[in-house]
Amino acid sequence: MAAVACFYYVRFAALVDGRLSDGLNQNARIYAALPADAQFQLDASPLMATFFDRSRARRRVVEFTQIPDVLIKAILSGEDRQFLNHHGVSPRRIAGAFVSNMRQGARTQGGSTITQQLARSLFLNREPTLRRKLSEAFIAVILETRLTKQQILAAYINEVYLGQRDSFAIHGFAEASRDYFGKDLEDLTLSEAAMLAGIIPAPNTYSPVHHPDRAEIRRNLILSIMLASGDITNAEYKQALHEKLIIAPQSDPTEGQYLVDYIQEELLQDFSEETLMNDGMSVYTTVDLQLQKAAMDSVEYGLKLVNAELGNRRKASGSKESAEPEAGLIALDPATGEIKAMVGGTRYGGSQYNRVTQALRQPGSVFKPFVYAAALETAFQHSVQTGSSPYEEESSGLITPLTVLMDEPAVFNSGGKDYAPKNYKEHYLGAVTLRTALQRSLNIPTVRLAQSIGYDRVVRLALRLGMNPRIKGYPSVALGAFEVTPIEIAGAYTAFANGGQLVHPHAIRRVVAADRRVLKTYEFQPQAVLSPQIAYLMTHLLEEVINQGTGAGVRARGFTLPAAGKTGTSRDGWFAGYTKDLLVIAWVGFDDGHDLNLEGAHSALPIWAEFMKKAYQIHPPKDPASMRFDPPQGIEMVSIDSATLQRGDPECGGSFIEAFLTGTAPAGSCLDLVPVEVPEESSEPVDSTQ
Repeated sequence: MAAVACFYYVRFAALVDGRLSDGLNQNARIYAALPADAQFQLDASPLMATFFDRSRARRRVVEFTQIPDVLIKAILSGEDRQFLNHHGVSPRRIAGAFVSNMRQGARTQGGSTITQQLARSLFLNREPTLRRKLSEAFIAVILETRLTKQQILAAYINEVYLGQRDSFAIHGFAEASRDYFGKDLEDLTLSEAAMLAGIIPAPNTYSPVHHPDRAEIRRNLILSIMLASGDITNAEYKQALHEKLIIAPQSDPTEGQYLVDYIQEELLQDFSEETLMNDGMSVYTTVDLQLQKAAMDSVEYGLKLVNAELGNRRKASGSKESAEPEAGLIALDPATGEIKAMVGGTRYGGSQYNRVTQALRQPGSVFKPFVYAAALETAFQHSVQTGSSPYEEESSGLITPLTVLMDEPAVFNSGGKDYAPKNYKEHYLGAVTLRTALQRSLNIPTVRLAQSIGYDRVVRLALRLGMNPRIKGYPSVALGAFEVTPIEIAGAYTAFANGGQLVHPHAIRRVVAADRRVLKTYEFQPQAVLSPQIAYLMTHLLEEVINQGTGAGVRARGFTLPAAGKTGTSRDGWFAGYTKDLLVIAWVGFDDGHDLNLEGAHSALPIWAEFMKKAYQIHPPKDPASMRFDPPQGIEMVSIDSATLQRGDPECGGSFIEAFLTGTAPAGSCLDLVPVEVPEESSEPVDSTQ
């Protein structure tokens, strides 16, 4: 018998020592970014989450010094009063549990010490067999010889299972405190600490969310034990007994679980799951927690408006449809590609499908700027190739913001197939300038423009901007009739917002080992994909979309800083827009892909505008004037007469400022020519994406 015991002791000692050498509770910690004006220090950043395994267990690791005394007393009262005096196994506790269970005629009390419970959690399953109980006892004794009581208790408090919420198993009191009460551990009241300690034996049976009456009974039992043992006074007991337990509302776990999932997927490209679970890494991210909260609030706000509108329509039509749309938002720094916030959906507990990174959807008119950029690029390339001003050749036919396009019904043929797009509500304007066609999101002129430069040229630019290779050179490409993800659109728009430099969206800055060695620094070099001049021309045109085009709702909703953007309507609603330091894509649609039947200007735009207002309340610009988009060398700003589309003069009347590649602006004066019949720039904007 002694030989058998010796064999098992040696076997389990090796198992325990191996685990302890790897470290207990060493999940990678994921930190949000420090404020922009703060100096980086290891572990000074706010903790965002800890890496969880594929079983979807979630925990927040704390040190022993962070555990409040009231919680320690509550746990010991309920689970192991003799914890400080035994060596892993308590014969007295086992005997007491046996007597209690015999009297009750059922198993109502366990005999395991806290050390045994930790041993079971770390090394064993819950199989109710003698073999498992003996193994548990052996491991508990070994743990007591290898760790101090404080280390054992801290590991237990970080590891113990405390129920289920959303799609996650909650492990550890720090996580339970956040999930159930919305508090950090040190802020728990006596009543709350007693309730958490009380649910340990059967966390789902005593769940404060699903069975608050049972949870209250368990709390009261723990409080009575604490009173009897002298851990609390009679006054403290009475106050805690009558305290109403307020459970925090179910919300997106951590500060944006879709974003945490995305960060973890990035980490798994460079590190194994085992390493992330056991090596005690610190992961420093680009996430701004204040902007993340603003993003979540803005999506919630926007979807309320969308659901109200859909509800009114269904009521008017007698429709019984009850499906609700989803939404996504990604915000990043266009100069670096650093992701500041991400909302992949609104009901993470119901679906972990991230609409920002996974949903392939037709972008509609948010793709049109790439058609116009490809067209304007022809003039720049001509100038570079010939070394001459494009207007030195009268018949050059090069494209500028004033190029006139026809907006009327048309049929386009490609590969022997006819394609007959229509404007929204079949509204046509006749001859329009390129700037007006983009400003009002007109379909027919956009396809004509793509046809004139070659559909493949548009595709090549899209691929240059990082979009997926499924895009093909058909007429419908001009209207975004292919599938991309919102994060692809975000990456592509960085080229407009960043002077022609494409940057890769990413959320991690560095990974640091437990011994403070930097394991990996994430650096993404900008890639020149457009000339600064073409990028600026597009920004200038997209500013007008917001100022007086289909994106004018941004101004109507109170966002006044300089910004450029584009609405989009396919079967979904989109809005893509940016300032000098923040690029944001908003998307709204149904997961099953059926038609939202609501323009981007009335679905995604309100989310975008709400977020931008909140973002600049959180981080107001030091000098609003510095937010203006400045033209680079090679761009000239020219006053254009609205009637003749020639250079303006006060005697001619109304004019507007347009940006041109140097040498491509009209040479004539409005005084010399008769008016050109094109729609006035002040006409009501129309989103004609569909």
